[in-house]
Amino acid sequence: MGDFKDKIVLITGAGRGIGRAIAQAFAARGAAVAANDINPTSLDETVTGIQSAGGRAKAYVFDAAKRMPVAGMVSQVLEDWVRWKSHSSSSRMLACGL
Repeated sequence: MGDFKDKIVLITGAGRGIGRAIAQAFAARGAAVAANDINPTSLDETVTGIQSAGGRAKAYVFDAAKRMPVAGMVSQVLEDWVRWKSHSSSSRMLACGL
């Protein structure tokens, strides 16, 4: 993976296993991580770990298997992060799901 500074990534399944590892890897390379899982406890562990390492991450507890919650989650991510990135014309969001 290259440099992901000024990029926003949405990772589903970020609460454990491969999803957590992917979230940590993107954060380590400068991405702002929108971490999603249905388990708030394990998701909080992921986000806290990223933040403790100096990364930027926020938890989004939604069921990614259901269409309406996903639409709400994406809207919330855009509201939270894109406004934060509005000063940069190069900001983009990348979604990665498990």
